[in-house]
Amino acid sequence: MRFIKKQQYQHSIFADWQNNPVKHNYPVRELLCQEQLNLCAYTMQKIAPDNNSSHIEHVDSQYNAPHRKFDYDNVVACANDTAFGAKFKAKANLFDYVHPLLPACETRIRYLPDGRCEAANPLDNQANQTITILGLNHKELVKKRRDWINGHGLYKAKLEKKFNKHAEIPDYPGRSELQDIIDGSHEAKFADGKIMPFPIAFRQIAENRLKEMPENET
Repeated sequence: MRFIKKQQYQHSIFADWQNNPVKHNYPVRELLCQEQLNLCAYTMQKIAPDNNSSHIEHVDSQYNAPHRKFDYDNVVACANDTAFGAKFKAKANLFDYVHPLLPACETRIRYLPDGRCEAANPLDNQANQTITILGLNHKELVKKRRDWINGHGLYKAKLEKKFNKHAEIPDYPGRSELQDIIDGSHEAKFADGKIMPFPIAFRQIAENRLKEMPENET
């Protein structure tokens, strides 16, 4: 999960949205997507502001906090997934899970090279509940993360190699490449101006790989 830093101002579009929710739903989604560098707030998949890709999600749910429906500090953009993600936290209490408006969200969930994730601290009940509530270890989402990790050589996909002897598994990146991945997970963009998907997973795995490298390995 990637920390989303809300701006200190109240954008005028939110007043318009409250007055006419249907008309201004898209402009609000567009603003949120820009703020999040077109990443889903919970799953870090790439999203766009159109109806087929994303929706407006209330961090403190409308069920628990209906008065915060149009509160800029309570809304994020999320992917329209049907098997995992925002859909499954509809009635979750704000204190039941780790959400992307908490700076510590980037370290409380640990991402593994095989695409899975776990609580960085096994005793962190909020982190464990977050993974369960949002389905962050759903097989479809795990495969998406693993495919991206494989594509950048951060994980030797031994199981996939076992079933496909001709699979091309890239070599591990060197020190400079790992450092580029770590730096890029913060702010480096693709040509379209968007950040890479799953940036926190990439950063954590690259940092761990860098620590494991022998000093004489480049």
